[in-house]
Amino acid sequence: MKTYFRWPYLIIASLALYFSTGLIQIRPEERAVIFRFGKIVAYPSPGLWLSWPWGIDRIERIDVSRSYTLVVGYRYDDLREEIAGQFLTGDQNLVNVQIHIEYGVGSNDDDLQNWLRNQNSRSEIIQREAEALLVQWAGSGQIDQILLSGSALVPTYLTQHLQERLESKSLGVKIRQCSVVILTPPEEVRAAFEEVNRADTNRQTQKNKAREEATRKISEANSEAQRLRTQSQSYAHQREVMARAEGQAFLERLEKYRGLQKDNPTLTQAIWWEEMGPIWKALGQRGRVLPLDPLIGPDGIDISTIVPPPKK
Repeated sequence: MKTYFRWPYLIIASLALYFSTGLIQIRPEERAVIFRFGKIVAYPSPGLWLSWPWGIDRIERIDVSRSYTLVVGYRYDDLREEIAGQFLTGDQNLVNVQIHIEYGVGSNDDDLQNWLRNQNSRSEIIQREAEALLVQWAGSGQIDQILLSGSALVPTYLTQHLQERLESKSLGVKIRQCSVVILTPPEEVRAAFEEVNRADTNRQTQKNKAREEATRKISEANSEAQRLRTQSQSYAHQREVMARAEGQAFLERLEKYRGLQKDNPTLTQAIWWEEMGPIWKALGQRGRVLPLDPLIGPDGIDISTIVPPPKK
């Protein structure tokens, strides 16, 4: 009898355990896809989700924060006769290129569905589309340009165009980042290319030094020109101030003399002799001019007193 009464409890416990399989905790970095008898019925967001138990509903959880890395292109350990990752440039040269592509799942519901549908083939499709883009990119450039600027240009080019090409494939993939790992000429000609690169680097260094020197010289010349311009403007201003002051003083003296001349008509003549006296005296001492006024006596000019100027 005791065993008989235990069966209902065992059945209830079994049913509770069975239905609990439909209770799932979806972590913050996850999205989920609910399949009911093989058909998608829901895309739960992070949190606690209650669905039908196992056997009726199947839940696929996807980590949307995870990044996957795909290596595309050249590998040093590839021993095949036709080496993958060697691309032909526009000037008929070969270049070894290896790209690392980081991708993850897209954010909307269709991306989640497509991600699960193509989980076995998406890496192959991404690699094929990336190699096609690398063929186009290498064929449109010259070898020198590719080796010098390819590491900076390829990631942007590949990230943008690869995402566009994958949209039509419905893979549910979001390209997050592309980076260049290898970008070199083939081993047979690598030494020659490195020598050319060193020469080009040295040329660019010399150009930069010359440009810096020219900039410095121009700066110094501009500074000197500015200094001379400021100095000349200051000198001109000082001379103008002095000229104006002298002119004003002269006008004041002239006006004063004109007022005094009314009472003394010979004032102007006296002033002239007062000003010219030192000049005539200096010229006489040098023997260049001999004023006659001191030689004029009652009977005229006394030429016996004229002394010839000293010989040089």
